Amino acid sequence: MSYLIALIIYIIFWLWYCGLGTKVSQKDIDLWYQQSLQLRQFDEQHLIKVKQFFEQDDGKEFVMVNALQLKSPKSESLEHLQSYAKKFFGFALIRACHPLLAGKVIGNNIELIGIPATNWDSFFLVRYRSRKDLLATMQHIMGQDHQLKLLALDKTFAAPVSPRANPSNPKLLVGLLLLALAGLAHLQI
Repeated sequence: MSYLIALIIYIIFWLWYCGLGTKVSQKDIDLWYQQSLQLRQFDEQHLIKVKQFFEQDDGKEFVMVNALQLKSPKSESLEHLQSYAKKFFGFALIRACHPLLAGKVIGNNIELIGIPATNWDSFFLVRYRSRKDLLATMQHIMGQDHQLKLLALDKTFAAPVSPRANPSNPKLLVGLLLLALAGLAHLQI
């Protein structure tokens, strides 16, 4: 019985964490694009590239690699960024989107090939269940909330990557934890 309960809990977790592979609709992409053009926070060429990213949706999870360089004074910029992150992740976590790694840069660039030197302050890896979830989060944070991020950052880049290896994958860890708990419960019965 304990194994059956663990299996049911895992299936519910899996459906929430992995989703159903639903792709973002063209209607939602077009709505985001028009709203973004009206806000004028980014140039149109950049928005076209982001729009193409959404139009090539495969319905699968991905990880965004983010590099951040804060504006001076850094304490004030950090406050803006923390306010933005609280609103962003408050919405994203409901959609199984979460940081995988957050870290402060502790030294100069070790290797640079073909790019100018930049002294980044921090890097983040953020897991998204799907492009549809990223788009929903971006729409939620548009306008004033996104302005907090723009006030905080001197430079940034965000590049989406398809994960190939992740030994700390929650899908595996939650499954193993539930299996262990079910085994312990079975021994107690």
